[in-house]
Amino acid sequence: MKFERIWFSYIAIALLILLGLFDLVNFGLSLTTISTFVVAILFIVTLHNKQSVKKRD
Repeated sequence: MKFERIWFSYIAIALLILLGLFDLVNFGLSLTTISTFVVAILFIVTLHNKQSVKKRD
């Protein structure tokens, strides 16, 4: 079950990046585009930190 949750997170990250690219192409560099990429980066960092903590335990 935990393995499936990780894949949902990866899919969500990919969709956020695709949404950011779609915004960038259609609307240019705007506040929404930047915030979408910031949320994706924070999501990646959070997921990485949780995975590294689990590996240490």
